[in-house]
Amino acid sequence: DLKSPAFLEKNRKKHESSCNISKGNLDNSYFIVDFHRLNSLFCNCVLLRLQLISMDTTGTHIASGAIFFLLLLCLSNLSIADVIYSPVELFSINCGSNSSLSTRDGRNWTADIKFLSENKDSVAAPALTPSTLEGPYTDARFSHSQFTYSFSVSTGPKFLRLFFYSTSYQNFHRSKAYFSVKAGPYTLLQYFNASLNADADDDPDNFLFREYCINLRDGERLNISFIPSTEDSYAFINGIEIVSMPPFLYYTNPHDVDITGLPQLVGDSMNLQFPIENNFTLETKYRLRVGDQEIPASQDTGMLRFWDVDSKYVTTQSVLSLDIATGIKLRFTKKTPNYTAPDTVYRSVRNMGSNGTFNMGFNLTWQLPVDSGFTYLLRLHFCQLDPNISLPGDLSFFIFVQDQMVEKWADILGWSDKQKGVPVVKQYVVLIPGNEQETLNLSLKMHPNPQSLAKDAQINAIELFKINDPTGNLAGPNPDSHPKTSEFPLPNSNKKSKGSTRTLIAAGAGAVSGVVMLSLIVAFFLIKRNKNVAVDEGSN
Repeated sequence: DLKSPAFLEKNRKKHESSCNISKGNLDNSYFIVDFHRLNSLFCNCVLLRLQLISMDTTGTHIASGAIFFLLLLCLSNLSIADVIYSPVELFSINCGSNSSLSTRDGRNWTADIKFLSENKDSVAAPALTPSTLEGPYTDARFSHSQFTYSFSVSTGPKFLRLFFYSTSYQNFHRSKAYFSVKAGPYTLLQYFNASLNADADDDPDNFLFREYCINLRDGERLNISFIPSTEDSYAFINGIEIVSMPPFLYYTNPHDVDITGLPQLVGDSMNLQFPIENNFTLETKYRLRVGDQEIPASQDTGMLRFWDVDSKYVTTQSVLSLDIATGIKLRFTKKTPNYTAPDTVYRSVRNMGSNGTFNMGFNLTWQLPVDSGFTYLLRLHFCQLDPNISLPGDLSFFIFVQDQMVEKWADILGWSDKQKGVPVVKQYVVLIPGNEQETLNLSLKMHPNPQSLAKDAQINAIELFKINDPTGNLAGPNPDSHPKTSEFPLPNSNKKSKGSTRTLIAAGAGAVSGVVMLSLIVAFFLIKRNKNVAVDEGSN
């Protein structure tokens, strides 16, 4: 009942807290509309507040009828998700500040003092160089000894985000910031030098951002500790954000009997599945959409995720298509719910081009720099909206991860049960051997299947997560001036690369050494889980 006072009050509180709208009196004409798309522009959550005042009863009915008529006209052109995910918990902490801060992306950053549980001699100080970016970058919390934030949160997985502005502050020179960060038993950063990382980053403004996925068990508090690495160094933090997520967005549902959606272990001849269990902590390394513009946190599906563009990591020529089939409503599924990615992610595609003969001569390739010595979860997003593709088999292609074939018949229409506009996510787990002290490239390559009607390959988005090692560590080395890479260097981030093409070769030179390392890492996780890992008997 839209006129119920209980309904109005409940939704006023809900939407004022999540959308940062101004408070006011409620009357009987208060409507909420959640929609994804209006004239091909993604909208995260819109609150439509219609207050009809100074009208008699007849005028109110006439106005209400007109409003609904207009809404129906608009809704016919919208791609609407059934539900936009609303986080159970959302903490945005403005560290080092005594006051709250509201930013244009809808975030409300609150003062940090009430969340400090261990605070021996920490101090707050403003940046000597004013921030050019809106957010929690005006002040920071510092200490030459350990300090800890503690949060009471519900059971389940959370995003944990750390924001740093690497500049000099009063009495704190930027070069002296060496520290570790721990969340419960997990080491997120170790001997972390903010200035080295900022200087090596593409961002000239010295802003650093780290995102993690961590699962909290019943009754656990989320404790985040900042620990200086040496006696003359200090630890600091500008902002902390904690956002709850759907329980099985990135983690595996232990009660799901369908194993076809489980991540596939790359390089394993038995096609072993690799569940992402609740005792894993993940670090987001890349969240890349195909397109010419980033998707800001405010335009995510409710979890405030940032989607970067993939162009800086593409090392071969390709074609970019934007705003595809905007008149077709996307159809999400139980395996790929509507909160998986924004609508615009699935309406932009990168492919090889229309010349099938030419496409057969090279691989569509991405190179993603990663820390060696870790296992990674790779998520690939697909959605078939091409009007020229109508049947399974019209477009199929090979997928290689680290030159290991993971799909020899990647057919998006086949995956989506012959339905267009159905997003699909394929997951793979890959080990990058090494000593955790060097940077290598994780390669993703696609090549047309010769038996395919269309000689092409395509993708919509890429996500890559680092999985903690057996000791609970996620920390990689600080960058140096000459990082090692496994293949050719990445192209300039401001230009599309048309670098050397490569003929399709299912490389096996590194497979022998990789098998040994894969056996070790698989044995560890099998022992740790104390149960059998499901094997897809039907896979080739």
